Amino acid sequence: MDDIAADKLGEMLLHNLSRDLERFTLEPGEILFRQGDPGDTLYIVIKGQLNETVAQEDGSELHLGVIDPGELVGKIQSLQGGKRTAKVHAVCRTELLRLSKTAFENLTPTAIQELHEIVRQRLRRNHLAIVLQDLFATMSPAMLKKLESRLHWLHLSKGEVLFRQGERGDSLYIIVSGRVQALFEDEDGVVHVVREAVRGEVIGEMALLVGQRRSATVRSIRDSDLVEISKEVSEKLFKEDPEILPAITRMLVRRMQQDMHPSWAQRKDMHIAVVAAHGNAPLADFAERLCRALGELAPTLHLNSRRLDGLIQIEGISQVSEENPYRVSLSAWLDEQETKCRYILYEADAVSTPWTKRCVQRADHIIILAQASEYPLEDRSIVAMVSPVGDMDATRRSLVLLQSDRSVPPRETRRWKDLLQVQKHYHLAAEADDQYRRLARILAGRAIGVVLSGGGACGFAHIGVLQAIEEAGVPIDLIGGTSMGATIASLYAMGLSCQDMILICRRLFIDSRPFRDLTLPLISFIRCRKFDNIVKRVYGETMIEDLWTNFFCVSTSLTTARPVVHHSGLLWRAVRASSSLPGIATPLIEENELLVDGGVLNNLPVDVMKKGWDCFTIAVNATGGSDDFTVQRHEVPSPLELLRDRIFRSGHYVHFPSLFQILSRATTVSSIPKMKLAQAESDLFLSPPLSNVGMFDFDDIDRIVAIGYDYAKDKIAEWKESADK
Repeated sequence: MDDIAADKLGEMLLHNLSRDLERFTLEPGEILFRQGDPGDTLYIVIKGQLNETVAQEDGSELHLGVIDPGELVGKIQSLQGGKRTAKVHAVCRTELLRLSKTAFENLTPTAIQELHEIVRQRLRRNHLAIVLQDLFATMSPAMLKKLESRLHWLHLSKGEVLFRQGERGDSLYIIVSGRVQALFEDEDGVVHVVREAVRGEVIGEMALLVGQRRSATVRSIRDSDLVEISKEVSEKLFKEDPEILPAITRMLVRRMQQDMHPSWAQRKDMHIAVVAAHGNAPLADFAERLCRALGELAPTLHLNSRRLDGLIQIEGISQVSEENPYRVSLSAWLDEQETKCRYILYEADAVSTPWTKRCVQRADHIIILAQASEYPLEDRSIVAMVSPVGDMDATRRSLVLLQSDRSVPPRETRRWKDLLQVQKHYHLAAEADDQYRRLARILAGRAIGVVLSGGGACGFAHIGVLQAIEEAGVPIDLIGGTSMGATIASLYAMGLSCQDMILICRRLFIDSRPFRDLTLPLISFIRCRKFDNIVKRVYGETMIEDLWTNFFCVSTSLTTARPVVHHSGLLWRAVRASSSLPGIATPLIEENELLVDGGVLNNLPVDVMKKGWDCFTIAVNATGGSDDFTVQRHEVPSPLELLRDRIFRSGHYVHFPSLFQILSRATTVSSIPKMKLAQAESDLFLSPPLSNVGMFDFDDIDRIVAIGYDYAKDKIAEWKESADK
């Protein structure tokens, strides 16, 4: 073997390999192996050169690069089993050495470690070649090769910070593997997640273009490999080859346009780990069913320790320690799967093992699975495994509670959440496939969330809209609202039918006549005692956490002058606070804060839905415009004039808003500008024609529901038709 090969492989490795190597030659154009062939042999190039290509979905071939003397060929499949992932042929007359898999397995641990490191480096370069080809589609192979040679590699461990907000920056970064998150800290010190970026995306581009300070902190969510293009490197490349500048500029413009106009269904790779909260959790069955549901959305790979050992064909490789030479090989194989599958579902072992820890370490999203009937025992090993590691741990954590009976409402959810410190929770009826599809949509960012506005009696139209959505076969995965929208959304989240919602609304707003329960107007005009009693009977002791469908509502704190989002606690208190019109209904006290109607600051909380979940949002505005505040007079009528008109109903009717109408209008007027923002943020905005409906026309419930249904039925049909095109 020549000196180049010796330099690249190392004397120790060559010594171990020499007795098992077989020499042979390929003529120009001759194929060494094809994509899809069995991978059971390792090759080493002695002289000459090989070309490596991979077939793409459109039938074209992507050039991954050349393989020079001293480099290994077919190493990934030879070391780990499986089929060839690329085609390799000779560029010129090429001499090679052949090593069988059996011979490889007899190598010393040191030789194996060296081979694995070579595998990892080659795989990393292959990933980079694919990413660069996608980013710089118009750049010639020679230019790509030159660009690749100047890039600086960076590895970020999970939770590690790439750069911080406010720092000076003059580089951009391309993600080759892994996932990073951008965080923005506002003037009040509140940290917001700006975006997440995955393989093939660019971050920090503005620093390269204009040299400005970093606008956000970027940290890794999982172990990530990136390449850096510094300002110094880019300037050198521009001088050497002027064509590189427009290529990079086109790439940056295209990426910025995608950020400005993101697609709801855009590709988002994700690693999901499923961990048992107790020994009886049915991990295998749950993972299989969730994998099928995710597979309906995009290619999904389900891995557990037994299945992984079989795929790689090395017994026990899933359980290797961090010191084991096979660890690098395992990581390389797992990294390679990212190029093939959008979602990788890691099923952990039932107890703490090296594989379970690896699942948690590689996950973007950890699902903790529990049988709802089990008592949440304080298993500290499970709690420690899934708990956040430091302040920079951005891994999402969700609790999934399997419910045995769909007809029985969930219970005790808060105890589980407090124990496991999760951000989100979901209830699944154990035998219902549609529940797994719902969870899959939520995890994949493909859920559908519905947001309902306040609007008094106009809000009855929400019932008709929900009925039309259901009849159109559009699933409602998440729901929230304000004021009357909170009432309707809460009833839907409880699992009630549209007809049941109408019956309950009759009891709440018509039969009980809550607006006739007047009191001395020191705090409010309405005492609300009778209304509260009925509300408590409707909701009972139901907790928001125990609802089948994830729900939130919004009230306004007069104490802090800020909106309050209710996503936990007693349901009736949250809905009651969200619906307390200032001056009309008595406010609610919660943790020393005075809470009133959410419509004061946020009558259509689309922003709350978008912040809480990555979903397609349907916003329903049922404020109508029912109360006409255009006054055809030069002065306000006297109380006597208004009273006489209402008693005798003379032909000269005095059109002027009532006290209740003025108060209710004043309640929501400050959130009207925000309504326009909500319309812009929503993916589908519905606004039923309610101009002839008043906020207090509760007796017209059937007509209002019908208006919402007829309007939404047509609009949703139009939307579905346009979406199918």
